Amino acid sequence: MNASEVIESTTYASPSPDGHYIAGLTPNHLYVYYTSSLTIACSFPLDHLNTPTTRSVEAPTLHWTPCSLSIILQTSSYVSLHSLANTSSRVKIANGSASLGRIASVDVFGEDVVVVWEFGRVGIFEVGRGRVTEIGELKTGIGSLRSAWGIRRVKGKAEVLALLCRTSATDILSLLLPSSTTPLTTITLPTIDAQYLAWSPSGKWISILDTSLSAPNSAVHIYTADGNFYRSYPPQTSIPAEETYTLGPLRQAWGPSNLALANADGSITLLSTTTFSPVCVLDPWTIAEDDITAVYREQVSGKGDRSWAYLGNGPIDPNSFTRPSANTN
Repeated sequence: MNASEVIESTTYASPSPDGHYIAGLTPNHLYVYYTSSLTIACSFPLDHLNTPTTRSVEAPTLHWTPCSLSIILQTSSYVSLHSLANTSSRVKIANGSASLGRIASVDVFGEDVVVVWEFGRVGIFEVGRGRVTEIGELKTGIGSLRSAWGIRRVKGKAEVLALLCRTSATDILSLLLPSSTTPLTTITLPTIDAQYLAWSPSGKWISILDTSLSAPNSAVHIYTADGNFYRSYPPQTSIPAEETYTLGPLRQAWGPSNLALANADGSITLLSTTTFSPVCVLDPWTIAEDDITAVYREQVSGKGDRSWAYLGNGPIDPNSFTRPSANTN
């Protein structure tokens, strides 16, 4: 196997979505290389006052646009957008006094850039006008902010930005189209405490996962791409549900033909992506007795003779070991 030349970078090198380029960051420049030859395709000088280095507390991140024609450099204090087609142009979003906190995440949305701050505030930077317009505030306290918003990107379909917000103890789903800072639609969700928002790979569905404490009520709610309610699982009925002490699903993940729900008992429920009814339930793994390894402890006598004491089948709690005597090791 032949080894390529070393690409100098203070952060992980980032390949473009189309595989034609590799971006690398140095203390003074952002370099873009051709993957075929590793020669420099273009370079962008960095501001010395805002240059991210390996000694910096903040970790710079590189994001490629879906078309692989632009690259975003993100730090907690500023964001810069660089175009491969026009290397002399650069768009920079400064965080100013950081009154909204550090910049937590960015993404390209149409011709603009979505900026999310660490306390949940969301803004759209309109590249053509050079200004940021705040469009709402994400729901916080549910783990990662990234689970509260998402952009639909499907070939042949318009991009749609979905935001999971919370106002006056009510969960809200907002949908926006590119080149717009006003929501296309706003939906009040029937959730108790929504935790995750996710687009299906086809872009047809949005799934909202409720808290695991919502059981026996519906755990996941499905909406169409334009915000119309479609179905819930488990289905809502007019018959009062029996009291239960079990937890609902903890995580959700879309696949090509199923929506997977990770349950609290370790099992996984696969839902059909048409009827959103269970296709099958995968039970948690169990370890057969024959697959458990026997555990022994070596003992060495004062004469140097070795023996092994059987401790049982693993795993063994290390706190259960007795303190070795003077003639053991």
